[in-house]
Amino acid sequence: MTGLCRCTVGMLVLVTVGLPAAAVGQVRDALATAFMHPMVTDADLEAYFSDTHCVLLCDGGPVLVRYPGISGLTVDGAAVPVEAVGDDLVRAEIPAGRHEVHALTDAQRGAAGMLALDARAITTAEALAERAADLKPGDEMVVRDGIYTAWQVTFANEGTADRPIVIRAETPGGVIFKGDTRLRITGRFIVLKGFRFEHCGPGMVVEISEGSDNRVTQCHFFGCGNQRNTFSHTVRVGVASHRNRIDHCYFTATQNMSIGLRLFNDQEVGTNNRFDHNVFRDISRFWSNGQENIQLGGGQRDLEDPANWPMTLVERNLFDHAWGDSEIISNKSSGNTIRHNVAAHCPHSAFTLRGGNSVRFEGNVMVDNQGGVRVMGTDHLITNNLFLDMEVAGIRLESGHENGRSTVATEGTLIAHNTIIDCGGAGIVAAGPSEMRPFVAMGNTIAANILAGSQGTLLVGEWLRDTPIVGNIFHTTASAVAGDVGDGALLRDPLFTGAGALIRPGPGSPAIDAGTPLELVPVDRWDRARGSAPDAGADEVGAADPPEGAPLLPDIPPPSAVAPELYVGQPVLQFSAGDPVAGWRGGGEVQVDGGTLVLTDAAIEPEVATPEDIVMNWDYHPHEYTSVAKLAFARDAEGNGYELAWGGVAEDGKPSGVITLSKTATDTAVAVVSDIVMYYQTYRLASYGGSAIEQTRPRDDRWYSFILIRRGATVMLLMRDARDTRAPRPVLMYRDRGVMGGDAPSGAGVRISQTGLGSWRAMTIHECDYQGESAPQPPPGLVAEARGGERIILRWRDGTSGRAGYLYDLYRSNEPDFTVSAENLVAAGVVGSAYDDFGVQPNTDYHYAVRAVNQLRRPSDSARVQTRTAADGLRYHVVSAATARDLQAPMVMAEDESGVCLMASLAAGIATSGPPEDGNAELRFSVPADGRYSIWALTMGPSSSMDSFWLVLDPGEEPTFRSWGTTNDGSWQWLRIAADVALAAGEHRLRIKHREPGGRIRDLLITDDVGFSPAARR
Repeated sequence: MTGLCRCTVGMLVLVTVGLPAAAVGQVRDALATAFMHPMVTDADLEAYFSDTHCVLLCDGGPVLVRYPGISGLTVDGAAVPVEAVGDDLVRAEIPAGRHEVHALTDAQRGAAGMLALDARAITTAEALAERAADLKPGDEMVVRDGIYTAWQVTFANEGTADRPIVIRAETPGGVIFKGDTRLRITGRFIVLKGFRFEHCGPGMVVEISEGSDNRVTQCHFFGCGNQRNTFSHTVRVGVASHRNRIDHCYFTATQNMSIGLRLFNDQEVGTNNRFDHNVFRDISRFWSNGQENIQLGGGQRDLEDPANWPMTLVERNLFDHAWGDSEIISNKSSGNTIRHNVAAHCPHSAFTLRGGNSVRFEGNVMVDNQGGVRVMGTDHLITNNLFLDMEVAGIRLESGHENGRSTVATEGTLIAHNTIIDCGGAGIVAAGPSEMRPFVAMGNTIAANILAGSQGTLLVGEWLRDTPIVGNIFHTTASAVAGDVGDGALLRDPLFTGAGALIRPGPGSPAIDAGTPLELVPVDRWDRARGSAPDAGADEVGAADPPEGAPLLPDIPPPSAVAPELYVGQPVLQFSAGDPVAGWRGGGEVQVDGGTLVLTDAAIEPEVATPEDIVMNWDYHPHEYTSVAKLAFARDAEGNGYELAWGGVAEDGKPSGVITLSKTATDTAVAVVSDIVMYYQTYRLASYGGSAIEQTRPRDDRWYSFILIRRGATVMLLMRDARDTRAPRPVLMYRDRGVMGGDAPSGAGVRISQTGLGSWRAMTIHECDYQGESAPQPPPGLVAEARGGERIILRWRDGTSGRAGYLYDLYRSNEPDFTVSAENLVAAGVVGSAYDDFGVQPNTDYHYAVRAVNQLRRPSDSARVQTRTAADGLRYHVVSAATARDLQAPMVMAEDESGVCLMASLAAGIATSGPPEDGNAELRFSVPADGRYSIWALTMGPSSSMDSFWLVLDPGEEPTFRSWGTTNDGSWQWLRIAADVALAAGEHRLRIKHREPGGRIRDLLITDDVGFSPAARR
């Protein structure tokens, strides 16, 4: 077939260091796209490129295609006539064969046609179970389009390879299952096709148990899973289940692991299963562990016997902002192949070979994740992969426990022909030893890779043992250093061409013919033969595009943002901390405590009328576990509407751990989701050598932070712990289809009710008015005020007409009417409404331009302001990490988008229990006079396992270090090191040692303004 696009770049935009946030390209609004999904069809799908672009196989004749807002189709590049035969559903005549198909949403919609009902279709679970018992090879069972709740059916039938049993929706995506639905397959050659599962749980939704040669295809799983257990599975392939396939399925907002392969030593291992062409999107973290997108094994320990190797194939899947766990895929078994997958924009996550041996990890594309792949175990092949713009490391070889109980050090692994570009901490790094994990990586081979970057160390081999490093290409720019280059290295520019998944060495590159033939790597990532003189890196430099028959990769999607502030319109009710009861009325015991309302068996509602579509924010603190809070909204004159309820206890007296959305008119729960602030497992599971929380009442500092968006038939609830600085996470996404619990409520009233004792604050209500596609207004109220000669504070109002949560880019020049550019950018992505600029000189004029940038990176015009610093005054002295002295590994100098910083190398291993003898850096500063001073650090930690140092101020012969933690959410913030400390005039030293890898310090601030707190920034 001609004209087939084998890999498109999508909307990836690479971010250049120092480029304003407003200039980095398109971003997907994760809330606006929450109910979008890949196209589905009654034909067979062969490949997935994007939600609207696929390759399908059909027998010829009418084909149905469903996609939100679909209006037309192109087949092999040509538009074809379509009939609209239902909501988001069209029918077209497509010839037999293999075709490249695009769904269109902006075409002329075809005339509405008729879709005949299928007389065979069933409408009840009982009918399904009854008919299922009689299914024979070649039979097809059809479920009538509709919405069904709590169907629980087992299929134990036997089809054949050429005559499978097909169980499908009447039209693709036309059947929606809800509630406690569980479909179990124990037979053979059964195909489950075209169903949509919404808010199904808490049990496994689809399970294949002791069943073989089955297929689950083109099914959607939306908000499914166990609300109280991140370790359970939505779709599971169980023991003694062979050659099953899960393909072209879509998982979003999953509350536990999406796909699991279950293995136990004492039971038959399922083999040769395949998980391919699935999409995992917008899966955010609810708890500290679990929620892996795919888990391959778990619980078994006999990994060396090939008889226990499942030999699973995981290929051509897309992981898009899917970071429910630190492991995008958690491999815990041997002999598996993970190839040609695309993972993009997964913060705090990386592919992980967690347990098991002899895994082939090849041809994968990783873009803008925290890490590429973490490697444990032995005898893996890590070849032909592309790692682009990882926050921490491309490939990390782990150290191991003494008894191998959890982590086995990386051994006997070939790392060859990978292309690794712009990984912030390191391209390839081996972890150092620790008390818990004393064994380091050894006996590996690193050959014919291309490592390029502008920051960090390209290859950190300090803790590699007996590991040849041979024939790699290193290209450093800006502050990057090559590191351990080994033998036969080329330190030259690889002359990259292309972008995104197609980035590769271009004509004339030194990578051409630079490698040595490796028997285990006979082809490149597009399956092109390597030949007798292979090129270094993942690509054999050849045709501009991959050849015919090459692997078909998903597109690289644009980055996503969870941006509820884009929905905030005009204010309806504002909260006043000085008078928190203002604007509310009600009954029961209502008290004011500081800036909060304390309710005891009480209910309140706004005094003003509220619109139907609202955005509401509030914080909540329960005083007892038994306290139950409710928020009713969309209430009509009779008081019927939606109701959110959370709190209360389970039978064991510990927090219930769920949030329920109900329709009060019928008292029907339409969705149950996880309470991620008081997560169920936190109070019941002993984990990581500790124990479950045994406290008898909520902590005083444990506040919920909620955002509710009601927009037509859509309800979205986002939440976080109020102490959490990260973006709020969507926990409930519900579209009311008017079936469960009756018609969608159409009222506008809001009511808060409290059973027991609970505190409420920050309750604000705005009109819902989506402005995501519009550029924001310039920040209003911009002022600049010099504080002495070394500090200018900029202030503005955060948002216009009630919109808040923008980011801000700040530019500075000594010239008026200057043109903003990367060269005069002071700070990008500042959060809040203030910024302290310490990079100024006394007695000098400064001009500033400040732009608001919404979460989709639409920039405003500039607001402008000017001021002049004083000749003297309060002292705000900044010392750059670039001035560090006595630098000793694993403390290293690095550079990221914020500038030069001091960092604990990724080779440092896991947390030390005390200050180590190695690893040292000193920052020195002087104060002009005896006095009281405070010391702050501008600091960042990528995660909770990369966020601490050992510090001592003015160390003596026997210094007493103390541990000190940074932020751990990837944001840069000023944190205090010392408060109101006496310092004598003259020089002082801050000695820093690593405690965990990855933590960063950019600047020190020493000030005699001891009560001052620097404005936070990203």
